[in-house]
Amino acid sequence: MTDSARRAEGLSTQPVRILAIGDLIPENGYARLLELFAGVARCNRLARLIIVGEGPERAALEGQIDRLKIADHVGLPGRVSLPHLAEWLQRTHIFVSAPTGHLDCLAPGVAVAMTGGICIVATECGGIERVLEDGVTALLVDPEDEEGLSRALHLAVSNTELRRSLGEAAATSVRGRLRKSA
Repeated sequence: MTDSARRAEGLSTQPVRILAIGDLIPENGYARLLELFAGVARCNRLARLIIVGEGPERAALEGQIDRLKIADHVGLPGRVSLPHLAEWLQRTHIFVSAPTGHLDCLAPGVAVAMTGGICIVATECGGIERVLEDGVTALLVDPEDEEGLSRALHLAVSNTELRRSLGEAAATSVRGRLRKSA
């Protein structure tokens, strides 16, 4: 389908950028995220995934990206400066946090994504379910539900209005929490 035909049907001709931030360690679930994202990339050639962070899993993740043939859709820029990270966040459509286990803290960037009105897709761990509401301020799934996470990613990538609505609700929620604490 040509870009003009996609525009005529209301389909985006611009990349949908997904951002994840965290150490490249097994607990952060990036290997699983890459597997699921490969399905998203097959369905939406404009989808892009950037994982910002560094760690011992880098080589394995790079090999997985090659094996899945998604190198044109995925970036692993390593650690980045705060100004550079701010640039990534400004261009992000979806923030993803998909740890596989129950971590003790919220994933890096969740609060920033909320404040910035970015759509969030996340697994329910690290207390994230205390600050986000599934279907209202984010798309939340059980950490063990790979199919649910895949559906949430596909839905967020394909539905511009949903991304906008969830992002706006998350930003409103943050502003409300800040007013209450002031």
